[in-house]
Amino acid sequence: MITWAIKSLFATLSHSEIDALRPNGAIVVRVEWQVSGVDRNIAAAVSGFQEFTYDPATEFTPYYDLTEAQVLSWVHAAMGDQRTAYEDMVLQQIEQKKAEPIILPLPWHQPAPIMVEQPSGNDTLDGGNGNDSLGGL
Repeated sequence: MITWAIKSLFATLSHSEIDALRPNGAIVVRVEWQVSGVDRNIAAAVSGFQEFTYDPATEFTPYYDLTEAQVLSWVHAAMGDQRTAYEDMVLQQIEQKKAEPIILPLPWHQPAPIMVEQPSGNDTLDGGNGNDSLGGL
């Protein structure tokens, strides 16, 4: 299963926005993304950055109104066919990890099985007198 996520956003602010501490007019100029995958507890990931240049002709979304889905759509549109290449990289990493040899314990150094003795019917807590109470506690 392949999953895309946004890890961080880099934005620019005008001097008036910085002075007013109002970053809602921030313009996203760089996005850090990650694509990851998992198959039977084997995971892999590829990360990268996508640069953006603000186009005043496009619809502007205030910074705090942005959603991850919206920013991912920008990233995917900017990547074009490269998106599939990144997903393929993740899948290839998973397949490589599956093919890697694993270290197993030496067969002649296996721990001995633990033997648990079952109590016989005569065993009692008080040493055999039939009084199983904890005596005065």
